Formats: sequence, C-alpha cells, structure tokens
Amino acid sequence: SLMAHSMGNWVTRVIAQNAVEPEIVFENVFMVAADARMDMFSTDFNPAAPQATKTQGKADQAEVHLGIPEDELRENGGYAITQIANHVHVLWNIWDPALHFRELFQVGFGDNVRKALGKFGHQSEELTDLSYFQERVTYHDFSFEGFDHNYHLNQDSINVYAEFKSSRKTASTTGGFNMLRAKAHVN
Repeated sequence: SLMAHSMGNWVTRVIAQNAVEPEIVFENVFMVAADARMDMFSTDFNPAAPQATKTQGKADQAEVHLGIPEDELRENGGYAITQIANHVHVLWNIWDPALHFRELFQVGFGDNVRKALGKFGHQSEELTDLSYFQERVTYHDFSFEGFDHNYHLNQDSINVYAEFKSSRKTASTTGGFNMLRAKAHVN
C-alpha cells in the first residue's frame, strides 16, 4: 500500500499519469489531506475512464491561467491512479487549515481546481458518479480531527490503513515507486 500526504498526492497522480504501461502495483492508495484538485474522480475530469453509466457535465471546466501547473489541468488523474492501485481511500477534513490556502492562491481557476480533495471530500464524492470509481474509491470523513492537516499518523488514520492493509506483497511495490518516498510512505 501507499500512503500519500498533502502534496504527495499530486506527485502520486503525476507519476501515475506518466506511467507508460500502468499496472497495479499497490493494493491500496491512501490519499490523506490531499492537496490535489477536488474533482479527481469525477466523470468530466476522467474522460478515459470506463463510462458505463451516469451523467457528464457536473464538473467545472478548468480554465488555463498563468501560475497553475500544466499537470494540474491534465485530465484523467483519478483514472491514472486507479490504474496503479486496486483501491483508493480518500481521507479528508473540511477543517484542514493548510488546504484553505490552496483556495486563497488559486482564485479564478474554477472551484474544482481551487478546492482541495483533502478538504472537500464530500463534494468530490458527489462528483464520483461513475460506477467504475464508486467500486474503487472510498471516502473517509476525518473532519472530527478539527483544525489539523497532519492527521496522517494519528491513531484513527492508522486504524483505516490497518483495516485495509493488504496481506499480499508484490515485487513492484519495492522497486518502481521508490521516488515517492520523499513525499509518501510506502510499505
């Protein structure tokens, strides 16, 4: 499994999107306090995801503005993550003070880009309307943590990791993603 905290989620998405031949290398990806766009698993942001059911047109179209990294506007980020993990867990906290600054500095870029997945998980879950993502993404509300950004190692978070911990080990988890260690924990 992989636990990515804050900007480590952005790094995880960029690596997943740049995988030439993506394969499942993690049983679970835990996206904690994710400083990544709120519509990560929405239909509109992931046109390459299997479109078996549900609607399109809910997510705001991101406008291209100076200052937003091009990778932040690149589509299919959520789909790319599900190509390297069997399941994704989003741990979010609406009171996260660090993610509040994301909104302040990205004014004018559209709500779904400005709002962070790690703060607006409830809105992201509403946009997660494809059965493909509903089967692969679980949202965990950690708003009870209050004004905290660093709850990734709190006992309640650890309990979630333990509950979904894989008993399977794959060779890929020890080799291909060592570069994530700077921003995320791999086990």
